[in-house]
Amino acid sequence: MLRLRPCKPADGRFLLTWLADERTVEFWRADRFTWPLTQGQLDTYFRDFEADQNAMALTALDARGHPCGHFSFRNISWEENRAHMGFIVVDPAARGMGYGRRMVRQALRYAFGCLGLSAVTLGVYDCNEPARRCY
Repeated sequence: MLRLRPCKPADGRFLLTWLADERTVEFWRADRFTWPLTQGQLDTYFRDFEADQNAMALTALDARGHPCGHFSFRNISWEENRAHMGFIVVDPAARGMGYGRRMVRQALRYAFGCLGLSAVTLGVYDCNEPARRCY
């Protein structure tokens, strides 16, 4: 079972451990973050999402209620019923167990069913083969 909830600033401590190497941050950062990732960068990230009515960051919780993943919807166009999904990361300890695929499916169910969107886009580097397989 996988649940989604709004991301909280305290979730930054998980992101800091999940994004612990330069290559992972490079794939994740979308030109917004620099290596090494810091709590200050994440604090700004969370504030920006809180202030943007056309964006939201969510945390995936495993069956025990423990954070196991993170993603966002940005550039939500309520008029065009579309959004861009990004900043996707799964706890390295949970990789290879299907959490990423389940998180993306749950995110799409939320986008289409709860938000009423009709399209969600996603970008991924060609060389990020694990992410490409997941998506």
